[in-house]
Amino acid sequence: MNNFAFTAFFSASLLLTTAAHGKSLPQIKSVQDAVIQLRMKSDTTKVLALKNLQKACTGRYRRALKDSPMILKLLQTAAKAENINIKKAVIESYRCFSPEKFKNLLTIQLADKDSSVSNFAAEISARVSDPAMVKPLLEAWAKLGNSCLQDGLSKSQIDTCVWLTYAPGASVERASETLKKETVSLVISHFESPYPKVREVAVETLTAAGNAQHVKALSELIKKEKAGHFASANDSALLTRFKKRLKTLSARK
Repeated sequence: MNNFAFTAFFSASLLLTTAAHGKSLPQIKSVQDAVIQLRMKSDTTKVLALKNLQKACTGRYRRALKDSPMILKLLQTAAKAENINIKKAVIESYRCFSPEKFKNLLTIQLADKDSSVSNFAAEISARVSDPAMVKPLLEAWAKLGNSCLQDGLSKSQIDTCVWLTYAPGASVERASETLKKETVSLVISHFESPYPKVREVAVETLTAAGNAQHVKALSELIKKEKAGHFASANDSALLTRFKKRLKTLSARK
């Protein structure tokens, strides 16, 4: 057994004992520290390790950990775990990576079958707020097809529609014109959603991605909201906000 392997084995044994007694794990100061902790087999210990990593990536040793290929590989594996807490802890480790690297984790978790995980991934992408987030979000959104335009969805399904309609808007302003056009195409179609929250966030995303060419689409939505076209309409306060967004689009070439 070489020195690194022996050190890793000894450290792993110590960490398992520490975690078993409900104690916090040692501070992560290097990639090696992170790798040793992230390789723990216990789900409980792995969650602790991921929380520990999150702290390290915002602290003194963040530069040494940033965009580590070894850490990224371990998190890509952890993102496919059965344990939901592990999956959510993975996506919360976004500060450990540049947006271009993080989108690899985002893509995996947007495709998760558990909507609580995929919705949380979309929420975190909005915090990252970078053009690199847009393409994975649009791909996940497009896979929904017209489902967000159908009545009778469950609460979790509606939440998915809301998050995937909203999240691109947090990142699309600095994205390419191609991605902006793709975003606008998807978002305007969601003006026909029977769910008021979906239409509300669709307006915000259109405002981020659109321009004066899209004033007509938003004007028509406002008319439909006022005319009772939808069984559940957005209230007057939101319609006032929609009109402000209309002015924003009108002023944009």
